[in-house]
Amino acid sequence: MKKLCIIFTFFTANLYCQITVDDTSRTSQQLVEDVLINSSCATTSNYKSSTGTSVGINGIGYFERNGSNFPFENGIVLSTGRATNVVGPNENNFSGDGVGLAWFGDSDLENITQTATTQNASYLEFDFVPSSNSMSFNFLFASEEYYLNYPCQFSDVFAFILTDSNGVSRNLAVIPGTNIPVKVTEIHEAISGNGGCEAKNEQFFDTYNDPIVSAISMNGQTVPMTASADVVPGERYTIKLVIADFQDGNLDSSVFIEGGSFTVGASLGEDRTIANGNPVCEGNYLDLNTNITGAATYVWRKDGVVISGENNAVLRITETGTYSVDFDINGGCIGTDEIFVEFVPPVALITPSPIEVCSADGDLIETFDLTLRNEEMRGNNVNTTFNFYETQADVTAATPIINFKNYRNTTNPQQIVVEGVSEFGCKSYTTLTLSINQFPTIDINPESINLCDTDNDGIAVFDLRVRENDILNGASNVELYYYRNRGEAATGDPNRRITVPAVYENEEINQQIIYVRAEAFSNSCSVIFPLELNVIQFPALTLENEYSLCLDANENPILPLNAIETGLNSTDFSFTWYTGTEAIEANRIPGESNSSLVYQQEGNYTVKIINTQAGCELIQTVGVRASYAPVALDAEVISRPFSGNNEIVATVTGNGNYLFSLDGSEPQSTGNFVNVPAGNHIITVFDEFNCGSLFQELLIVDYPRFFTPNGDNMNDIWDTSAFSTLSNLEIHIFDRYGKLLKVIDHRENGWDGTFNGSPMPSDDYWFNAIFSEDNVIKQVKGHFALKR
Repeated sequence: MKKLCIIFTFFTANLYCQITVDDTSRTSQQLVEDVLINSSCATTSNYKSSTGTSVGINGIGYFERNGSNFPFENGIVLSTGRATNVVGPNENNFSGDGVGLAWFGDSDLENITQTATTQNASYLEFDFVPSSNSMSFNFLFASEEYYLNYPCQFSDVFAFILTDSNGVSRNLAVIPGTNIPVKVTEIHEAISGNGGCEAKNEQFFDTYNDPIVSAISMNGQTVPMTASADVVPGERYTIKLVIADFQDGNLDSSVFIEGGSFTVGASLGEDRTIANGNPVCEGNYLDLNTNITGAATYVWRKDGVVISGENNAVLRITETGTYSVDFDINGGCIGTDEIFVEFVPPVALITPSPIEVCSADGDLIETFDLTLRNEEMRGNNVNTTFNFYETQADVTAATPIINFKNYRNTTNPQQIVVEGVSEFGCKSYTTLTLSINQFPTIDINPESINLCDTDNDGIAVFDLRVRENDILNGASNVELYYYRNRGEAATGDPNRRITVPAVYENEEINQQIIYVRAEAFSNSCSVIFPLELNVIQFPALTLENEYSLCLDANENPILPLNAIETGLNSTDFSFTWYTGTEAIEANRIPGESNSSLVYQQEGNYTVKIINTQAGCELIQTVGVRASYAPVALDAEVISRPFSGNNEIVATVTGNGNYLFSLDGSEPQSTGNFVNVPAGNHIITVFDEFNCGSLFQELLIVDYPRFFTPNGDNMNDIWDTSAFSTLSNLEIHIFDRYGKLLKVIDHRENGWDGTFNGSPMPSDDYWFNAIFSEDNVIKQVKGHFALKR
């Protein structure tokens, strides 16, 4: 079938042509031998094909460019519909020959692409035996499914299935550099709008076809791609070129295979260049292998010049150049291939400075991080990696040091062989010296410092220096510095030191590791080691801040003697008691090792308590202060009777500090009491530690200013008991009008607020008290209130 080219004439003339397709004049064998194959380097046989001829549709044909802009001059087309319907222009956006005329799918295609439910399959299959080691052909894929948002959801499938003599198959119709099959959903531009999606492998999508001027009638197509594979010369292969609709036949797809592009020839491989990341290292060689077996002739060239004497299937090269080979197999299979190879020098390693460490234990064996000089050795060659070997023999045996970041030296000094490997695998060598400087012999494994925690907050104040004598072990010219972590200790930065090691409060609850940096003056050597701090929970103590010692007037202790009680048991703890505030031998109290101490003298006492299992110790100091019991008490009422402002003054005799109390009230430091109510009272005096006390009873004569006879047992009578000590007492009570209501003598203690058995109203009432004092008759008048 042929189509004429269409000419559009306006002010200029444009010629638009479409491909032509012939689906009747060539057999499967002719399509393979006369159209597809362009080489005498392969023997073909066993030609097969299948399409929809059972329903009157032929999806296999031969096409020609016919003056159009189609990428291939000619070739084979396989379609899921009529092959003749792929001829342009793209007038119908929704075509599908399989609708209502469906035929079988292809199980090989479904298996190789892991796709189920195919139909309308067309395939061309044949066997071939290559004479050389590679094969390839060119193709492009086109589909009506390049329409709206279909590339985001739907795609027909095709494959080029290559099967070797062992029955192992692979698909050659894949996106370059991947194993992803070529199809609409894997190669498309970004799709916008509802149901849209991001672009996928859009570099392999060519174009959407114009409905008027396109060379083919498919909506869109990929760029030309190449299917290729390495093959074994002389082995039989089967290749199946197959395409099918997926699920339904609504939209057709086609694959175009370029005529004459099926090439079987020798391949020297891809270029070996810096740009490709695979150059060859200077000092090494590369064998260029045609992989051709059997009788053949070869002509090798370097940079276009024939290499004399080189006429074998393999050429060994050692320098940069463009190499090519012309070959002739059995006088008929002629081919050529070319490769550009770059040789690059190995990295130039900088000889590193030695790694020097210090040894404090005397065996001159230490741990080294062999990577510490990597940056120094690589210089500007930032991509260089390193391997480390103990000997040159290990280099030859390819047995590098495995634990190179924690390497233990075997001799001192020691030479390590360093292998630098460039980004291209090129190797060069240098040596790294490991050297150990002997540090004065000190103890780098000091015992932990354990302190007891009495308030259970996990914090204590440590003197980090307490292990210094043990650490130094008599060594001189060594200075110790303390750091919070190993990294800061390694730098030796004075600004990061713990500035006051004698008073250090741990910063981590219960346990913290402090790092000690020991520096030797003799060789500027230093070692770093840990010092463990532990805050151990300690039972609560019953100690008080201050205790009392009761003394009599002659400075003798008053029995029984008091004791300082720790509240701990002697099974889990040991105790040492001291006088004063320091727990030193000179202050130790001989024979005192119990959990309590009975004291007989004033002063300070210190106890050192050691947790015998945990090893932590606690030192506490308490004070003992002397106190004296009162010797004598003198108290008197210094106010006149009925004065209304009654005052008592008490004085004490003794050497202590004393407190006074009136009727058991809050103690006070003076013996003066004012506004004391009428009645009997007790004045008590005692020292501040209650070593002893004295008391004295007093009576204050006065009258109540009011009373409330309401039966609540509070101020229910006008109480005259304070008058009881007065001689010949007689009290007359009157109302405001002068009427005598009550006469009270020393036998009574007050008035209940009644007259002739009847309660008197709330009001003011007057009294006249007559008594004798010092044989003189006296009289006191006053008034008071009755409140109901």
